[in-house]
Amino acid sequence: MKKSIEKITYCFVIIAALFVSFVSFVEPLVMKDINITKVILVLLCYAAVFAESLTLFRRLSERTLYYLTIAGIFAAVIVQTYIVFHMRLVPEVDLNHIYDYCVDMVETGKISFGESKYFAYNTNNIPLAIVIYYVFRMAAFTGMDYRIAAGLFNVLLILVMYVSAFLILKKVTTIRTTAVYMALLLTNPSFYAYASYYYTDTISAGLVMAAVCFIIYGCYKKKNHWKMIHFLAAGFLIGFATCIRVTSIFIVLAVGVWILLNKYWKKLLTLGIPLVCGLLIFQLAWGGVYRYHVDMDTYDSAITIEHFLMMGSHGNGTYNVKDMRFTRSFPTHEEKVENNKKVYLEHLRENGVLGNLKLAIKKEAIVWGIGTHGYTQYTKNVVEKTTCYDWLVGKRSGLFRTYMQAYNIVLYVLILSGVCCTFRKKKTDKYSWILAIYWCGALVFYIFWEAHPRQSVSILPLLTMLAVPWIERSCIVRD
Repeated sequence: MKKSIEKITYCFVIIAALFVSFVSFVEPLVMKDINITKVILVLLCYAAVFAESLTLFRRLSERTLYYLTIAGIFAAVIVQTYIVFHMRLVPEVDLNHIYDYCVDMVETGKISFGESKYFAYNTNNIPLAIVIYYVFRMAAFTGMDYRIAAGLFNVLLILVMYVSAFLILKKVTTIRTTAVYMALLLTNPSFYAYASYYYTDTISAGLVMAAVCFIIYGCYKKKNHWKMIHFLAAGFLIGFATCIRVTSIFIVLAVGVWILLNKYWKKLLTLGIPLVCGLLIFQLAWGGVYRYHVDMDTYDSAITIEHFLMMGSHGNGTYNVKDMRFTRSFPTHEEKVENNKKVYLEHLRENGVLGNLKLAIKKEAIVWGIGTHGYTQYTKNVVEKTTCYDWLVGKRSGLFRTYMQAYNIVLYVLILSGVCCTFRKKKTDKYSWILAIYWCGALVFYIFWEAHPRQSVSILPLLTMLAVPWIERSCIVRD
């Protein structure tokens, strides 16, 4: 039974990887914002360089690969830091409200978010706003530009993500495999496209990867008190990440599902209890911070879960201003829930089975397969249009966006290859199975939720690890 469930999980992931690879290839033909011929040429160039890197990594010593990877991490962060200094954003959409209000709070000495109508409705962004407020306070203390300070904070958490991923792979596999994985992760253009955009996705990615790193290292500790400390720290970080972006909890749920399927009740207790305690410690600490900054009752004013389900159930399944106005027109929480649910069910009935299936496919394509123009929505407004701006967003951005699409195809083909390698194994690969469950959970979530290509960024670091089984086979030193 367990083996059958494992194989079924891998089958779903294989289908998903095939679908996203196909969508990533077809997207330029549909949107016509980049040239498909150029995408293929860049894809072939990347594949050739990647193949040569594999050959080189087989020959280099492990010590050399270790230092080469460290150098790669810092090179990536230097480039992202350069982007931050040359892409001083004038934020749009949600971040502009967060930016403006946090600047006002710092400069006027206010501590409460209760005076903002925006936060009364969009309570999900209050945790991020509190974090940004403290970043801005430090910026004001040091005399640093707010935009640069927030961008550097974002890059710091991307660095945490890189280092955590490196430490995780170094612990569970060889340094050769780790070096190839890091080469793949460090050349992912998404983390450069969003380097200066300090929002929930990149910030939560660093926290989640650090939490997973604590879990992995905790599992290898022999003394119980060290295990306890690592799992407590992981729980605290997961609580923080989930507070910033709710999808951060998916990796913990995936581990929980894996434990239950394998009936590892002892693991559930030894890992679960301290992890939950870490979560509770964070919640207690955060509760005090939240009450200090939020002195309003948001029960009736806040946007409901049903609102996001309703918004994701028609059109393209993306953000809709009319839906937001509709939800905000009802004065109480109960009325919001009742009317959101009513419209949501109406949408499902109107779509029909085939319509709902088409919408689900369209939303998955948006989240995982189309990113070449999604990021520009958030990065197109800057203080000054520099050369960096031109290459990333402006008139010369065609090459970067072409590379972005070509990379997406390569990434999901490698993920597909990794899952296929795991599928053929007779022995269970616990890490791959957990990651497969993790992606299945995310795939199901975005069938129902609002869709945007930015939302896959926080999931990409762990998702890329599904390619590791193929990398391991490719990194075997041949005589």
